[in-house]
Amino acid sequence: MRPCVEDQLGAGTIVAALSGYGRLSAEARLAAIAAKSIDIAEALTECSSGRELASAGHGNDVTLAAQLDTSSTVPVLRNGILEDL
Repeated sequence: MRPCVEDQLGAGTIVAALSGYGRLSAEARLAAIAAKSIDIAEALTECSSGRELASAGHGNDVTLAAQLDTSSTVPVLRNGILEDL
């Protein structure tokens, strides 16, 4: 197993957006600082998982995953399928 950059940056982005909602753990603070101080698109493209996806022909998925504040709906998993609420 290897550290998962995309999960840390995703969690950090969410935690950074929730600042002011109480005391955060050290791990949450570190993730938020990392997400605020790095080019997320570049980091996702350069991390192991991003390179693997791109080499398998899914580079556009990496680009899409790096976009912030683009969805107006929340997907819900129903019977194994993600659907808009």
